[in-house]
This record gives sequence, structure tokens and C-alpha cells, in this order.
Amino acid sequence: NKWNFQFEHKLFHSFIFFFYALLLTFNRLHLLLKKVRKKYDGKICIVQKFPIHLHRI
Repeated sequence: NKWNFQFEHKLFHSFIFFFYALLLTFNRLHLLLKKVRKKYDGKICIVQKFPIHLHRI
């Protein structure tokens, strides 16, 4: 029973570590997505402005 408790405790710790690592990975991905979205938003804005200029001609 004591061994079982120790095993569960280790499992709990590894789960917390895994969850923390996952959280960090998601945070990094989120930051990357933000950067990419900023770049693409700039391009989309430029693309959206072009048809307006074409319609005016």
C-alpha cells in the first residue's frame, strides 16, 4: 500500500510536469501564431485595399 502511494505520487508529479511542459508549448505556439497573424493581417489589409482602388478607376 505504501509503495502504491509512492507510485501515485510519482505519477502525479510527472503529470504536473507534463502539463506544465504542454502549457509552455502552447504559449510558444500562441506567440508564434500572433506574429504570423500580424504579418498576414498586414498582407490581407493590403489585398483588401486593392479592389477598392480598382473599383474607383
